Amino acid sequence: MLATPTGMRMVPPSGTVARVVVHPCGQPAEADGVRIEPPPIYGDVVGLPPPRAGTFHIVSQITALLLRQRGMSRPDVVFPGSGPQFAPVKDQRQRVIAVTALVQS
Repeated sequence: MLATPTGMRMVPPSGTVARVVVHPCGQPAEADGVRIEPPPIYGDVVGLPPPRAGTFHIVSQITALLLRQRGMSRPDVVFPGSGPQFAPVKDQRQRVIAVTALVQS
């Protein structure tokens, strides 16, 4: 959901989901009965459609940042700006229900 100056705007899903392939790395440890997972190894981004004029692809922040980290310039790829600097809209339980900005990768 996007919060715009003219009201809330629902962005319908495309049916295609871009994701980062995650590979487990090592064995988990335990501390005080809590499982501690080692950091994963991030693989390729899969499911991202090719660029198309006039279209933005909304993906997860980790997907967008991984593209940038690997030098893949995709100005059409954006992620929801949900941090406090973007002033997201929250419900009474402080859950983000809409964002006011999309961030380019």
